[in-house]
Amino acid sequence: MANRTDYQVQIRVAKPGAGDVLTKDVYKGRVGDDFNAGDLLTLEQGGFAETVATTIDSDLAIPIRFIALEDFDGVTSVNVGVQSITADTKFLGQVSTSTVTVADIGKRGTLAQDVTTGNYHVVITDTNPVVEIVDVEPNFSPEGRYATGNYNLVLFKFLPAALEKAPATSST
Repeated sequence: MANRTDYQVQIRVAKPGAGDVLTKDVYKGRVGDDFNAGDLLTLEQGGFAETVATTIDSDLAIPIRFIALEDFDGVTSVNVGVQSITADTKFLGQVSTSTVTVADIGKRGTLAQDVTTGNYHVVITDTNPVVEIVDVEPNFSPEGRYATGNYNLVLFKFLPAALEKAPATSST
């Protein structure tokens, strides 16, 4: 089977963490922001969710707090469905390398956003990591049902440092 390298699998929560919260009551998308379901979000003072950078590493100034559950077009300020992220939240995603083996479990890396699809994928690196691989396919999906030609699918979690930085001050 050929390895999938087109990053068509959008990251998504595979297993919520113990403290994860699904909510649409508290957080508002701000006029001018624009994000899609599956985008990673930060929280700015004032309760506004904003999209994070296209490269997510430990240099990120504002911590990652949520994953968007729905699209937001940025036209009007409305409540947006989001899920909070904790250190034990597990995500399904793709790795940028052509093959992933059980030897990659425990490796750390960054996230990068594919310019064509807009989907994030894991880049295994020792430089500025924010995520850790906790399992690899086919361990969690022996049938390969998540994508055709895969085997570079992984379960990963965010490192606590990526989630616990001090909140940024609002520019508004």
